[in-house]
Amino acid sequence: SLEWSEAFDDPFDVAFGCCCPCCAFARVFSRYTQTSFCYACLFINPFVARYDMRQEYNIDGDWSNDFFSLLFAPGPSYIQMKEEFR
Repeated sequence: SLEWSEAFDDPFDVAFGCCCPCCAFARVFSRYTQTSFCYACLFINPFVARYDMRQEYNIDGDWSNDFFSLLFAPGPSYIQMKEEFR
């Protein structure tokens, strides 16, 4: 899994995740589920997307960690989700 310190290696992606978290998480989720980006951006909650990925790939953690990391640090959370999908 990706460590938090590694998440800041790509400042553009961190800024993208911070400035437009819905679009950033929709980008990862649309690739993960092979749905359209617009559908994921409009109808998928980032918390639900993160939970679904955790269940699919058996990633350690729980919903409270996801909630607080997505709420207070969306940029690094986006990077972490992107790398876990990759």
